[in-house]
Amino acid sequence: MFLNPIMLAGIAGAAAPLALHWLSRSRHRAVEWGAMMFLAGAGERRRDRGPIKQWTILVIRMACIALLAMALARPMVSPGWRWGSAGRPLTAGIVVDCSASMSLMENGRSRMDLAREAALGVLGGLKPGDRAALFAVGTGRFTVESAPTTDLQSVAGRIANLRASRGETDAARAIERAARLLASEPERAIYFVGDDQASAWAGAGGSFASAWRNGSEATTPLTVIRVGGAGTGGVAIEGLTAERSPFLAGRNGEMRVRVHNYGDLARVDVPVTVGVDGQSPTVERVTLAGGVV
Repeated sequence: MFLNPIMLAGIAGAAAPLALHWLSRSRHRAVEWGAMMFLAGAGERRRDRGPIKQWTILVIRMACIALLAMALARPMVSPGWRWGSAGRPLTAGIVVDCSASMSLMENGRSRMDLAREAALGVLGGLKPGDRAALFAVGTGRFTVESAPTTDLQSVAGRIANLRASRGETDAARAIERAARLLASEPERAIYFVGDDQASAWAGAGGSFASAWRNGSEATTPLTVIRVGGAGTGGVAIEGLTAERSPFLAGRNGEMRVRVHNYGDLARVDVPVTVGVDGQSPTVERVTLAGGVV
């Protein structure tokens, strides 16, 4: 699979060294003259080795051009491909981040839109007979949206229905839990789709990395698919302060919400939702300059 397949047209350029070789041969014509007859035997061995060396160099030149074209086409390994598992179905665990940061809009599209597309891309790379399991995190709990199934179309429908929530994500814990749920699958892989929110990856420290390199999870391939812009900047609520405390049932109250923009870019029309159990939440929209509270 190639991300930029149009560049494969450059493979045709591999024929250029061959064409130049034949054109250069056509420009030379051997001329016999008397004195050369005494030198014919001396150059016999060099003439025998000459064509082999020339053709070897020609093949190398053609291969270099073809490989360059393939590299520019950006080859990508399909999710359904794996070493030493010919004929064995794969179970793909797709973990999708549905936390609040995934609602962030970038170039007219939310990160959640990009996450759904990436998850569907993983699903589309699976082979007939492969199975997929879908997990949603950041909704306040770890949700098994779909147990391992060969009905990939139903999993695609569940992916399309995923929405960003107001929860937070612990990426390391979610990945570990998905791996445990798929531990009985003979051939498995985990795909985490989410952004670079710093708080989500706070638990992915040395012990987590060591477990995936050398521990019990080392046999489970892990692929992290990042969506959204580069960097870990985001918007977070840093505190809530009651203007008058305590709150009394049935009476209006005021809350002061402290919102911090960790990114360098300004955030326009950011929704801030505050609610109390049993009552309709209040939604206010604010504009934040880059890197300020």
